[in-house]
Amino acid sequence: MAKKTRKNSDRLAALEICHSELDLLVIDLQKDGAKTVRSRTFTWRNEAPSLHTDAGLAELTAAFKVLATEEKLSGVPLYVALNGDFCVTRVVAGTADKVRRDLRPLEERANLYLSLGAGEKVLAAHIRQVDVRHQHGWLAVTNQRTLDALLAAADAAGLTLEVLEPSLVSLCRAVGHFEGDSESPVLIVAVDERGVELGVSFQGRLLLDYRPGGRQARDQIADIIKNHLERLQRYCDRHFGYAGGKISQVYMCGEPEAVQDVQAELKDVERLEVAVLAPEETCPDWNLAEVEEGTKVMPALGASLSIGLPASDRTGPNLLDRTRAGLREPLIRGMLATTWPIAAVLLMAIGISVAAWYERMHFEQLESRMHSMESDKRQYELLRVQFKATDEKLRHMRKLKDGLIQHPPHELATAVARCLPEGVWLDKLLVGNQGRVTLSGSSYSDQGPFEVVKWLRQTPYLSQVALDGTEPVSTRSGDFTRFNITGQLAERADYDGGEENND
Repeated sequence: MAKKTRKNSDRLAALEICHSELDLLVIDLQKDGAKTVRSRTFTWRNEAPSLHTDAGLAELTAAFKVLATEEKLSGVPLYVALNGDFCVTRVVAGTADKVRRDLRPLEERANLYLSLGAGEKVLAAHIRQVDVRHQHGWLAVTNQRTLDALLAAADAAGLTLEVLEPSLVSLCRAVGHFEGDSESPVLIVAVDERGVELGVSFQGRLLLDYRPGGRQARDQIADIIKNHLERLQRYCDRHFGYAGGKISQVYMCGEPEAVQDVQAELKDVERLEVAVLAPEETCPDWNLAEVEEGTKVMPALGASLSIGLPASDRTGPNLLDRTRAGLREPLIRGMLATTWPIAAVLLMAIGISVAAWYERMHFEQLESRMHSMESDKRQYELLRVQFKATDEKLRHMRKLKDGLIQHPPHELATAVARCLPEGVWLDKLLVGNQGRVTLSGSSYSDQGPFEVVKWLRQTPYLSQVALDGTEPVSTRSGDFTRFNITGQLAERADYDGGEENND
């Protein structure tokens, strides 16, 4: 990365790196606070098959040098948006624990993004608090060779890179700047020279980087939007419920002809309102007279809007964060690089000696404790056998107790029969396994059930006697009253030797 030999505080630049083009915005800051903006599109790739080749690095470096010289960008802060050909963004949301839990497997699978090219991948994560309960997390992934090429080209051209972020993140920031997505999620469509990028934005934050069937779908953009709109809506409802609202607005940018074609094809979709992103609507107080094909430079404009934002207010990751962290290493690391083999051997020898001494002491202590515990072990075994025998005896005694009948059934039946006044008869006498007694019968008089309850309460065989209910019944043989009485068998000790009542 280039050293900051001179800082030009009156100018800044924003750049989108596409498959073979660079879309540049140069912003001059006037003394009165006004901003004058001019744009420029530059073809950087001519013959190179890939940025990851020596030819690709040479062509990108040459393009950077031309822009730096002709636009006088030495020492000017450069904010870069990286096209979808070079990076992928994944988004998660929820509680703090859920966001960190969901980001972990995404980081582990980063090397599987083969569309970014083979080799090691570079990650950049960013988490922002949305409200008291929710957090928003982003993970941007690019190829290590892509980042190395950008840094090498910028260093050779004397450019000062401040931010390197995905283009969709920049576009969401631009839409959020004019509050185009303040009420409900919106669909963002970016059309470039190779294909299309789809994103969902809410309040300036990217919710989804969506690429159905790859990026080679420029001729089917309208069909892709129509076919996948409901799927995008379900995804937002399920993962970003706090966003709310239906996707009814589409913002487009990129190649003007392709944007116009897609806009015309989407007119018949009643649910969707299609608009073209324009710098003059995003930043109406800027002087944009020298901006040509403004819809193409919208990602670069969105990147420039991150100027001065603290890390806590950013709406996406910066792919330069981990690279900068890796550059801030202590000087002692160089010394350790030459002496670490010797230090490693010494540390290993010391570690083995300490471990052997510790194991020997531990073994001696265990041996001493084992000898002292022999008598305790024998006593424990004896007590365990005695306890097991006592427990078995107690278990059998409980079974015998549970099986004992508290009183002979004929005594209970006799006692109940003596409590029945004239004109009252029983239909059922039921004794439950918990000693619960239920009596059902009938009486020619309304007072009969109460007489039965009165006498049953005086018998020593029952307790808790209560009239559970009565019901008048009319039959051909006459009118009578049905009744139900409940009670509890008394313990045998309560009535053994006692005198019976109701003789």
